[in-house]
Amino acid sequence: MQRPYEARPYAEYRPLFVNKKLAEMGKEYLKQHADIFRQAEEKYGVQPEMIAAILGMETKYGRYKGRDRILDALYTLSTGFPRRAKFFRKELGHFLLMSQEEKLAPETLKGSMAGAFGTAQFMPSSFREYAADGDGDGKRDIWSNPADIIFSVANYFKRHGWDDSKPLAHWMETVPDHRLTNKARKNRTKAWLKLGEMKLAGIDPLPNMWKNNDRVSLLTFATKKGEKTALVHYNFYVIMRYNTAQNYAMAATELADMLGCTKCANK
Repeated sequence: MQRPYEARPYAEYRPLFVNKKLAEMGKEYLKQHADIFRQAEEKYGVQPEMIAAILGMETKYGRYKGRDRILDALYTLSTGFPRRAKFFRKELGHFLLMSQEEKLAPETLKGSMAGAFGTAQFMPSSFREYAADGDGDGKRDIWSNPADIIFSVANYFKRHGWDDSKPLAHWMETVPDHRLTNKARKNRTKAWLKLGEMKLAGIDPLPNMWKNNDRVSLLTFATKKGEKTALVHYNFYVIMRYNTAQNYAMAATELADMLGCTKCANK
């Protein structure tokens, strides 16, 4: 909890997820559940490769869902981790309510050391708010039902403002004028400028998908080639609602790109 992977430099974090093996697993998962992904895209407007990237990063498509009892994990963190005790107390409450609503035995459910669970690694509050019944069987099974898993992630993205017609990130060849972009840099993705304004700072030529009225910001990453700056679209922030680390969001973007996401390309 004190030293999460996401806190590492991007050069160390990236290879954990942006690699050939995970991309091959993702392509197989997309192929295996192509019909479900198509239905989810039609309903929620989220490109399949983006959803697949999230599922790959979270649990390697269901292979590693966690071995800790969720009840134990949430109780321990709510009483023994003062810095975030309030958050975990709320999640413990949501977990008990979720177990009652879904008719699940709370003492039997397992997940991560932080209390996340299922192939999508939802926290209890996220499950109650965003989990979807993808196949209409009256249950929301994000542990083993591909339809529920895929629809739930798609629903999460849509509810947080994902726009599938927009891009995600673009690595800058040159760094724009700091005087005009300092506010965006200082506040990471909490301060946004219109791309038209940002262009005044000397933005590199961009693919046609980027429009002047797009909300954008700048983020800096410690890569193997040194510090690099990325122009990110508001869609990037939607990924950060799933996991607040900018390293996570960039790795998800790059993995989705490897899986063939035409709207996620960060070239």
